[in-house]
Amino acid sequence: MPAPALLTDCRTLSDALAHLADGLGDGALDWSPHVEVQAADVPEPQKDLLVHELHMTVVLERFWKKPVVLEVLRSATSDTTYRREILLRAGTGGPVIEYGLVRMRRDAFSTGAWGEIQTESAPLGEIMIRHDVLRRIEPLRYVRFDLLPNRRPAAGFDASVRRAFGRVGIIHCNGLEAIELLEVVAMPNMSD
Repeated sequence: MPAPALLTDCRTLSDALAHLADGLGDGALDWSPHVEVQAADVPEPQKDLLVHELHMTVVLERFWKKPVVLEVLRSATSDTTYRREILLRAGTGGPVIEYGLVRMRRDAFSTGAWGEIQTESAPLGEIMIRHDVLRRIEPLRYVRFDLLPNRRPAAGFDASVRRAFGRVGIIHCNGLEAIELLEVVAMPNMSD
């Protein structure tokens, strides 16, 4: 069954994950066990990192007190969309602090911002702030993952991490539903 055309068309969390992974290859569909949770059920400190309407880049840098470094695992581009699977690290060579899937509409960005996004050299939030992109972040769902090795989103997280929490949402840019994403955080050396 094909993935829904828009994240807002997804009826279930599994549909949303399939939609976000669509176009990134079959491996992006191999998920650890997961369950949708309410924002109130996300434990601290993950709650502070996920239950808000701010850029994750800003929130993660404030929490870790280090710049966030982007690592792109894979990406795909079409005439209208750019997709990528990413890891964010706390500083150069630091621990993985976020796993993400991102789908972006090309027409929502200026040529300069779009060009910088495609260089895959900086986190999306940093680029949007630098280019003064008018944005609004709308979390839609929260999810708990019981991490299994070699299954999404365990990639890159410290091996001691057994559980991670995430959010699925939309970033509205300049009045358009421009970015659909999954952002998953896990705390190194913590099991919950």
